[in-house]
Amino acid sequence: MKALLLAALLAGGGPHVMTAGEATAAANREVHRVLPRFDRRSRTIRTDEDAGSWRVFYESPADESAGGPVIVVVDKRTRRARIVQSPN
Repeated sequence: MKALLLAALLAGGGPHVMTAGEATAAANREVHRVLPRFDRRSRTIRTDEDAGSWRVFYESPADESAGGPVIVVVDKRTRRARIVQSPN
């Protein structure tokens, strides 16, 4: 009986925690959907985590004069992404 419980615990029956890579993938899909002409290739992509979400930053040296980086927030629980900052 104890072996069965241990096997279930080791199998990872708990909820899956969202990784930075998964958050970036969700943010990429949202950027592509909302800003289809946005070129991610020339950007540095950086993530920042807090208790309930990931913030994904698409940064470039030109951001200061263009209104700042594109920032996408990805909710860890729902896995929904939304753009919270986009240059004009």
